[in-house]
Amino acid sequence: MLTLENERLRVSFAVGRGADLVEFLHKPTDTDFVWLSANGLRHPALRAVTPPDARMAFYDSYPGGWQEVFPAGGAPSAGPGLPIGSHGMHGEVWHRPWDWRIVEDAPSAVQVELSVRTETLPYRLIRNVRLESGSPSLLFEEVAINESKVELPLMWGHHITFGRPFLGPGAVIEMPRGVEVVTGDISRSHPQRRLADHRVMPWHDAVDADGRAVEMSLLPEAGTPGEMSYLRGFRDGRYLVRNTRELGLEIAWDAAVMPYVWCWQEFGAMRDYPWFGRHYNIGLEPFTSMPREGLAAAVENGTASSLMAGERKTFWLRATVSCP
Repeated sequence: MLTLENERLRVSFAVGRGADLVEFLHKPTDTDFVWLSANGLRHPALRAVTPPDARMAFYDSYPGGWQEVFPAGGAPSAGPGLPIGSHGMHGEVWHRPWDWRIVEDAPSAVQVELSVRTETLPYRLIRNVRLESGSPSLLFEEVAINESKVELPLMWGHHITFGRPFLGPGAVIEMPRGVEVVTGDISRSHPQRRLADHRVMPWHDAVDADGRAVEMSLLPEAGTPGEMSYLRGFRDGRYLVRNTRELGLEIAWDAAVMPYVWCWQEFGAMRDYPWFGRHYNIGLEPFTSMPREGLAAAVENGTASSLMAGERKTFWLRATVSCP
């Protein structure tokens, strides 16, 4: 574990397990914005033995929190030159230990560099995390490097989740005007859902299958059906999630690199594996690509990113606490 803190924030990363962000504590209000699942934080090597299924390998040890998704996202998939399932659920960096070094440790700021190399595709991912004195913001500055001699496809995202105790019914999601919701096939999502299938509609004017309005900005009661959808149309990458006490976390990011947000909602309606009705949480996840069927599907639909031989792609993201 690696912890950075200043007068307002304490943030902790599980560097031995994907460098996940597992604590984002706002000290003045004693509020931790990180949601952790019922599984708790465990090393993937210590999980129960399960069938060799790449989805279960992720879900069985999923702790909640905030993961980096790289170099593939969503379901296990193929290619290039690799069979189906070669890219596991949400890529591979989430279950690997990361290297780290202190870049700056001064009264004015602390900064740490975290890095990892992938195996299925020859990438290196470098993440610099910076926290300045007195600031309510945590800054990520990242570089993805293609270390091969050929062009490589890429899916890259930040799997950011929110839930109890910070979040619950009545909480609000603020999205910029112009953001659209894209929905897919119900059979590839939750057994029940609120939104109409195979639709593109404004975030602020979403509807269900019968044309009735669905208020996406207001979180519903526990037991409401959840779902998976995609958001697009971000002129500037920005959203704010705030609870009933008006305390919130704003996420701002480079939307030129990650123009989509995966919108995952689970309000306790899923009664079987892997949630069993235990969770009330959402994920709002900036991504380079869609859909969640994996890298091969993103290449096919034209949303996959790519890096030329030796190319470097930079990205930034900032998380800022918003107080009343």
